Amino acid sequence: MKLLQQNEIDRERWNRLVLSQPDALIYHQSIFLDELAEHWMLLVDENYSLGIPLPYTIRLGQKQLYTPNFIRALDWVGEAKNMSTEMVHEARNLIETAFKYAAFRMDRNWFGSLQPERSYQVLERQFELNEQAKRSIKKFEKSDLELFVPELSEILPIVIMELLAKVKDLKKQDVDRLTKLLTTYPAEQLWLLGVKNEHEILGGMIFIPWKNTLNYVKGGCVEEAKHNGAMFAMMLDAINYAQKNELKLDFGGSNVEGVRRFNLAFGATDRAYFEHTFDHLPCWFKWLRRLRKKPN
Repeated sequence: MKLLQQNEIDRERWNRLVLSQPDALIYHQSIFLDELAEHWMLLVDENYSLGIPLPYTIRLGQKQLYTPNFIRALDWVGEAKNMSTEMVHEARNLIETAFKYAAFRMDRNWFGSLQPERSYQVLERQFELNEQAKRSIKKFEKSDLELFVPELSEILPIVIMELLAKVKDLKKQDVDRLTKLLTTYPAEQLWLLGVKNEHEILGGMIFIPWKNTLNYVKGGCVEEAKHNGAMFAMMLDAINYAQKNELKLDFGGSNVEGVRRFNLAFGATDRAYFEHTFDHLPCWFKWLRRLRKKPN
């Protein structure tokens, strides 16, 4: 196997592999990696039949493997189940030689006991609303709000505003990257929902169908609509669309317990994913990092 720099990657061959593999995630597409990662490498075999993308940052000359915002996890694409112990060992050595630090989320536990275990939510069977979801849907039905099919430009500013309000550590460059991804992604491959009243658009949700899955990207609405159950109504509409088209719904997952509870309110189930970590950063870098975190 070999490590390819970003400008050495044959994107056509990589995307062809990603499209051909049932287990490949939507995040494996080169457009996601190009737009959301600061940099990325590809660890791949000679024939582009097996590979894994490796996003990274460079801080003070130190390459650090990470998982970009808005990418849940990455993993091997191709016939990874046929990898020998020697191949897994070789891949791990190449990764730990190329990078000084890693906090890299993987969908499967390829390198043994990866820690900590995290979860995301998927709905594969018939949905089942809990009591909170039922109450919220009834509240929406009694309100003057309605669902509609929007343009991306009509709902994206509200979604971004909600993101910035909820996620305190989110940086402007992360929001800019997400915006560029969504505006660059083929418009006909987005599935959008909006909510409005008689006078204005109040929110929306963004999904991307991929293979046998409807992937929830992001969504949000103003407080008035949220109070009247708009988020529940939009998600229920998306679930109905997914099940009509024999798609499972991937909620994307979150470490925020309130978001997890929202996803589980529709009968979704938890799925585990993992984080591969190591730290070989030089002492001076660790000292500077501690200094930066030290309160004034």
